[in-house]
Amino acid sequence: MAAQSEDTKRWWVLGAMGGVLSLIVLDQTVVGVALPTIQKDLSLTTIEAHWVINAYFFVIAVGVAIGGRLADVFGRMRLFHIGLICFGVASAGCGLAFDETTIIAARLLQGFGAALIFPCCMAIIANTFAPEQRGLAYGIQTATGGTAMALGPFVGGAFSELITWRAIFWINIPIVLVIAAIVIITGAKTGDDARPEKGSDASYLDAKGMALFTFGMGAFVFAVMQVPEWGYSLSLPFLVIGILLVWWFIKDGLGNPRAFLEVDLFKSRSFTALNLMVFGGQMINIAFTVFLPLYMQQVLKLSPLMTGIAMLPAVIHLSLTSLWCGTLADKYSARRLSLTALAVGCGAAAAIALGTQLGTYWVLVLPMFVWGFTLPFYYVPVRRAITTAVDPSKHGQASGICQAMQLLGGTIYTSFASTILAQTNSYGALFLSTCIIPIVIILLGLRWIPKTEQATS
Repeated sequence: MAAQSEDTKRWWVLGAMGGVLSLIVLDQTVVGVALPTIQKDLSLTTIEAHWVINAYFFVIAVGVAIGGRLADVFGRMRLFHIGLICFGVASAGCGLAFDETTIIAARLLQGFGAALIFPCCMAIIANTFAPEQRGLAYGIQTATGGTAMALGPFVGGAFSELITWRAIFWINIPIVLVIAAIVIITGAKTGDDARPEKGSDASYLDAKGMALFTFGMGAFVFAVMQVPEWGYSLSLPFLVIGILLVWWFIKDGLGNPRAFLEVDLFKSRSFTALNLMVFGGQMINIAFTVFLPLYMQQVLKLSPLMTGIAMLPAVIHLSLTSLWCGTLADKYSARRLSLTALAVGCGAAAAIALGTQLGTYWVLVLPMFVWGFTLPFYYVPVRRAITTAVDPSKHGQASGICQAMQLLGGTIYTSFASTILAQTNSYGALFLSTCIIPIVIILLGLRWIPKTEQATS
């Protein structure tokens, strides 16, 4: 009976962690369809409306790796609860916002909360499930989160059109409360959550490294985000500053055992390729979950609600696909599964590019279905490979790096795609250009990840 009770707790914990991922990814896509309504209601300028979306991406992309390190130093469960509170309070603030300052500030806080939550939730799963079961566990979590991400446009459109745009943020609050209750009742843990001994390398906070990383990545992401509004001439100085600061951060981190982020991990071409794979996968996902709904509204003239319904072929099978992906991730390598998924995803994006030239919805259905099929394969095998390969004490940091790469892929792609769309006024060019970087990543992965790599390596 005791064993059965513990097994039941594991699945409750996994359900809660699926809810965590759902919160994070839903708020990446739900705002896009609702943005015109928000802009009109709050009298936002184009730049201010742009930052309603990008403020969240900005903070979470820069902060998630630091959040992983803070979790390893101060205790993952402690940081998990703080992040959950921040996310809940920020969601309430977004729903109560009355001008550009309040909603952008609330979105910044929301991103900060998400940056603390995600590395901790991945560590909770790694501690709750044995290595041979983690692929299935991550598959179930990704099924939940992936469905939430892809349903974002539908939720945003339905709430904006039938209720109020504020409800897209208020819906987060009961989910946060349920997650907190499950974690407390089940006594979920992240492994060795004791604070490291004072004076040890594990307890050292690399303030210089964190500052270089934060300001460097911040300047880089800010520059890329602002290209559509400022143009290249005004954005270039921020881009150069960002690159120099990141180079300084990498130079200081190499061989430094007290660095907050183990840059030496990237000396492994396999580790680098795994993280690039989630980077490329997120680029394809943002194309389908942000820009495809925009195409449907602007070119096909669908309403927000009908746009959400039109996106259903991409997600109707996602839960079953993610479970299957989790099972395969326990048997086969990330090299085989994720690189194949990236190649198929590029094909789906190219098909969408062709379909946009025909100007009809029905030619988009099959590519959407195929993309939804590949979605979990971008992440589940990679996350399993990373958390299995590193020491348990590094789960928070490794998960933070992986999530940071994923979010940076989405952030950078969003900005470049906006620029391409503004300059070409062609969704076909946008979706075709989506394939370029993922194809390069596929070639690097084939070269850098050994053929003999196993899922349990």
